[in-house]
Amino acid sequence: MSLPSPFPGETTFSFMVRVVLRSGVRSPQLLFDRMEQSRHALSSPFGPGTANLFRAFPGLSALVRPEDLIWNHTTSPLLVAFSGRVTSESDREAFCSAVLRSDAWRQGGRACRCLRPRGLRECPLCREDDIRVYGVAYWHREHQVRPVSRCWRHDVSLLEHVWSPGTGFELELPGFGRYAAVAKVVDMPPMSSSGLDLWMAKAIASVLAAPWTSDVHARQLLAAEAAEVGLYAHGMAQLEKIHGQVLETVGVPYLTSLDYSTAYSPKRGARFARPLTRRKSALDPVLTLLLAATLGLPHEALVSPLSPVRSATPELVLMSSAEESERARIKEVLEANGYVLSRAAASLGVSWSVLTTMIRKHGIVCPIVVGPHAKFDKVTIEAMIRAVKCGESWASLKKRFGCGNHHLGTLKIYDATLLEAAAKAQRQHLVDAYRCVVTHALASHPRPSRGEIRTRLVTEMSYLEHHDKAWLRLQLDQVPRRNRVSSKPRRDSAGDLALDRVTVAALHRAMGQALALRPPRQLTRALLLRLGGISTSIYLKLVPSRLPETYAFLVSSEESSDSYFTRRIEYALTLLASEARPVTLIRLRRASGLTEPRIVENKTLVRRLVAASGLPVSPKAVDWLHTGDRESRAARLVH
Repeated sequence: MSLPSPFPGETTFSFMVRVVLRSGVRSPQLLFDRMEQSRHALSSPFGPGTANLFRAFPGLSALVRPEDLIWNHTTSPLLVAFSGRVTSESDREAFCSAVLRSDAWRQGGRACRCLRPRGLRECPLCREDDIRVYGVAYWHREHQVRPVSRCWRHDVSLLEHVWSPGTGFELELPGFGRYAAVAKVVDMPPMSSSGLDLWMAKAIASVLAAPWTSDVHARQLLAAEAAEVGLYAHGMAQLEKIHGQVLETVGVPYLTSLDYSTAYSPKRGARFARPLTRRKSALDPVLTLLLAATLGLPHEALVSPLSPVRSATPELVLMSSAEESERARIKEVLEANGYVLSRAAASLGVSWSVLTTMIRKHGIVCPIVVGPHAKFDKVTIEAMIRAVKCGESWASLKKRFGCGNHHLGTLKIYDATLLEAAAKAQRQHLVDAYRCVVTHALASHPRPSRGEIRTRLVTEMSYLEHHDKAWLRLQLDQVPRRNRVSSKPRRDSAGDLALDRVTVAALHRAMGQALALRPPRQLTRALLLRLGGISTSIYLKLVPSRLPETYAFLVSSEESSDSYFTRRIEYALTLLASEARPVTLIRLRRASGLTEPRIVENKTLVRRLVAASGLPVSPKAVDWLHTGDRESRAARLVH
């Protein structure tokens, strides 16, 4: 049995259909049902349909890799393009392995549901081109995305085959069987602004054509565009303005067709502004593209492939990324100004130092051309380059040529090999300087200690440990090691006894301060130590073994809950006496800071304290103090 190869941009569903039809299975629908509704692999990477296809047809493994099928024939690139999760070959393999498992990769959520259309979509002109080139039409994955309503190649509306709920897709290709009938135009309202429908189709096709995308800093790009139009100010996204701008540009009917709520609320406004305020892993591809379209951001800026784009469809011409466009612009300005840095910097509207940084960032190598007012001529610059290549330190170069660090940093744009040479010279300069510091520290101390040297010279020792470890070990080996003497101090030593007496005296003073606090505080060990200014390490390490008097004082000074309750009630009665108002439960509770159940529970003690204070008592309070009734209205003491 011969198996077909997947066509460029063909969906997994279309490829499964051709495999089943080519295999000659008598009951393909039964095989299709056994593959656990593989039609869900139409545009989404979720579900075990792809893995079941390889189990049903083992010969496919020699024809196509499962990872390539997932990556090149599903919308996986669209889901991960804005998440920054797949940035290397190993991450890509891990992602595809998760898709092949039954539990699948479940980070799509709402974004995946918004991408999946209700039926199968096709472009009539693409179908004719496929029949003319390949002899058969197939389903294109770039058409099977819900926000897309037009074909980016031919700029025509897509046709959609929608079935009622409960019915499955027929195992046919475009133009055959039930799909041969005239389909309806995609029932999706156009965007309010003209040309955005085609922009959305091109943007999704560009993202799907990239092998895999790196972190393209979509949030920074969108924030910069939003700041220019006043939608992002002072580091904050203007939620209501962004929501209104998206509605005006995209249109309410278009958003409603994508199941997005259009009525404004802070939560919905934050959803539309999420590409400006969240990290890339939390971005929704549809909302990100809609916001980019609203801000007028080119869709090519959202694509940054790690490797050159090799699209099998020659019609799709992807423009360079933002970095490549910036590099081309800088090189064009340099050529127009004869590689004179001062003129090129003035043309770009940046400073000379910023321009050299941009040149180094993009890896541009410039010929040595100097302006009439340059500090150094071409011969001097060439001499500097030779000196750097020979390993001469920056300190020597600055002394020899009278230049600064910014001049030496500019040399890298004239010779690409100076990047490593300059870094090596800078490392050697720091090594020489730190060697002198360590040598001086060892020579100036009469009895040097390794621990003391490492404590005083943290930066120098750390740098030499990484870049000149052999020399540092040789110097430290010459320092004699000190024998560690560990002796257990006696408990009755004079130092401990003196510390014990001083600590107890401080705690006595703290006791007086604690009793004078208003409102009262319960006496605890922590409170006394804090008021006495005593470190907690004394209590944790020395008490009770080495400071017995301190420990005994702390134990005896702890206050019981009844004593603390009495002091709180006495404090409350003092406040009520100053106001000359009768005693009620509400006033007693507010003045003491105690809860009503606690006061009622100790009503006998409260009655005795109130009688001793001689304060007037409300008649309702008299009933409560003697009966303790909390059920009647009079017992609540509402005064």
